[in-house]
Amino acid sequence: MAKCGGCGQFIAAAASIRCSKCTGCYHRACVGVPATATPAPAWLCPGCKVKLPKTDNSATPVKGAAADYTEPTPSDTSASLDLAREIRSFREELSALRAEIREMRQETSDFRAAIRGCNERMDEVEHRVATIEQRFEAGDPKLEYNSIVWDPQEKLYSVMIEKVQHIYVVLAGGVTGYLLLHRVGAPLTVVTVLQVGRFLC
Repeated sequence: MAKCGGCGQFIAAAASIRCSKCTGCYHRACVGVPATATPAPAWLCPGCKVKLPKTDNSATPVKGAAADYTEPTPSDTSASLDLAREIRSFREELSALRAEIREMRQETSDFRAAIRGCNERMDEVEHRVATIEQRFEAGDPKLEYNSIVWDPQEKLYSVMIEKVQHIYVVLAGGVTGYLLLHRVGAPLTVVTVLQVGRFLC
């Protein structure tokens, strides 16, 4: 740890100011330099300052040392405050944007889960319809589905359309699904009903 060239006491490097010519260290208070001031790169200690040719009234050591630093101007302080406010505002906007992105990701995840659920339900309906068709084609004397006994003598077309429409109305949300199926126009087939259902889900 170096000693101050003015008072002779030890001085920490962070609290010292160094002469650019003799590399001597000084307390800022000993040479009249405020702690908040920025020393000039070619700052000279009082001893080196005295040795310079006298061209003005800076022969006094303290005056010569104090002349080689610059105080922060009000404009610099104002610019720093404006920059700090802009940085703070930018960080707040960035935090809000991150929160919105997290919310959008959650909504997207929920939407995908809902689509998967609809697809699974439609796959189940298609499987049930295929099973019913197979049993009709096999000539099952009595076909019971959801507590309804179907007569194989009835026309497969009319029976299947009626039952599939009923199933889809339940899946698609009651009146909305019913109206949509009747807006499509006749004739409706099993495949058409299932395609419309998959489109809406």
